[in-house]
Amino acid sequence: MKGLLPKIILILAIANFGFAGGALHDKVKEGNKLYGDKKYDEALVKYNDAQIESPNSPEVFFNMGNVFYRQKKYKEAVEAYRKA
Repeated sequence: MKGLLPKIILILAIANFGFAGGALHDKVKEGNKLYGDKKYDEALVKYNDAQIESPNSPEVFFNMGNVFYRQKKYKEAVEAYRKA
Protein backbone atom coordinates (compact mmCIF):
# COMPACT_ATOMS: atom_id res chain seq x y z
CA MET A 1 0.00 0.00 0.00
CA LYS A 2 2.96 2.31 0.60
CA GLY A 3 3.70 2.76 -3.12
CA LEU A 4 0.04 3.41 -3.82
CA LEU A 5 -0.06 6.80 -2.05
CA PRO A 6 2.08 8.73 -4.57
CA LYS A 7 -0.03 7.34 -7.41
CA ILE A 8 -3.20 8.37 -5.62
CA ILE A 9 -1.90 11.89 -5.10
CA LEU A 10 -1.00 12.13 -8.79
CA ILE A 11 -4.45 10.93 -9.80
CA LEU A 12 -6.06 13.51 -7.54
CA ALA A 13 -3.96 16.30 -9.00
CA ILE A 14 -4.85 15.29 -12.54
CA ALA A 15 -8.50 14.81 -11.67
CA ASN A 16 -8.80 18.25 -10.08
CA PHE A 17 -7.55 19.86 -13.28
CA GLY A 18 -10.65 18.85 -15.21
CA PHE A 19 -13.20 18.88 -12.43
CA ALA A 20 -16.75 19.64 -13.51
CA GLY A 21 -18.84 22.24 -11.73
CA GLY A 22 -22.49 22.46 -10.79
CA ALA A 23 -24.43 19.74 -8.99
CA LEU A 24 -21.56 17.28 -9.19
CA HIS A 25 -19.21 19.73 -7.52
CA ASP A 26 -21.74 20.48 -4.77
CA LYS A 27 -22.32 16.81 -3.98
CA VAL A 28 -18.62 16.05 -3.89
CA LYS A 29 -18.03 19.09 -1.70
CA GLU A 30 -20.72 17.89 0.74
CA GLY A 31 -19.19 14.42 0.72
CA ASN A 32 -15.75 15.87 1.39
CA LYS A 33 -17.09 17.80 4.37
CA LEU A 34 -18.65 14.63 5.79
CA TYR A 35 -15.44 12.72 5.11
CA GLY A 36 -13.47 15.40 6.97
CA ASP A 37 -15.87 14.97 9.89
CA LYS A 38 -15.20 11.19 9.77
CA LYS A 39 -18.79 10.48 8.76
CA TYR A 40 -17.70 7.96 6.17
CA ASP A 41 -21.05 6.25 5.55
CA GLU A 42 -22.74 9.59 4.94
CA ALA A 43 -19.89 10.76 2.71
CA LEU A 44 -20.24 7.61 0.62
CA VAL A 45 -23.92 8.39 0.08
CA LYS A 46 -23.00 11.83 -1.27
CA TYR A 47 -20.34 10.36 -3.53
CA ASN A 48 -22.86 7.83 -4.82
CA ASP A 49 -25.25 10.71 -5.53
CA ALA A 50 -22.45 12.51 -7.38
CA GLN A 51 -21.78 9.37 -9.39
CA ILE A 52 -25.32 9.60 -10.78
CA GLU A 53 -24.39 13.02 -12.20
CA SER A 54 -21.12 11.74 -13.64
CA PRO A 55 -20.82 7.92 -13.69
CA ASN A 56 -17.18 7.90 -14.83
CA SER A 57 -15.85 10.77 -12.73
CA PRO A 58 -12.32 10.08 -11.50
CA GLU A 59 -12.90 12.46 -8.59
CA VAL A 60 -15.88 10.51 -7.36
CA PHE A 61 -14.11 7.16 -7.60
CA PHE A 62 -11.06 8.60 -5.83
CA ASN A 63 -13.17 9.92 -2.96
CA MET A 64 -15.07 6.66 -2.72
CA GLY A 65 -11.71 4.88 -2.53
CA ASN A 66 -10.74 7.11 0.38
CA VAL A 67 -13.93 6.18 2.23
CA PHE A 68 -13.43 2.47 1.63
CA TYR A 69 -9.82 2.75 2.80
CA ARG A 70 -10.88 4.45 6.05
CA GLN A 71 -13.50 1.72 6.53
CA LYS A 72 -10.74 -0.87 6.09
CA LYS A 73 -12.46 -2.19 2.96
CA TYR A 74 -9.18 -2.44 1.10
CA LYS A 75 -10.40 -4.51 -1.84
CA GLU A 76 -13.15 -1.97 -2.58
CA ALA A 77 -10.69 0.90 -2.08
CA VAL A 78 -8.22 -0.49 -4.61
CA GLU A 79 -11.06 -1.11 -7.08
CA ALA A 80 -12.29 2.48 -6.73
CA TYR A 81 -8.76 3.88 -7.06
CA ARG A 82 -8.22 1.85 -10.22
CA LYS A 83 -11.42 3.25 -11.71
CA ALA A 84 -10.21 6.75 -10.86
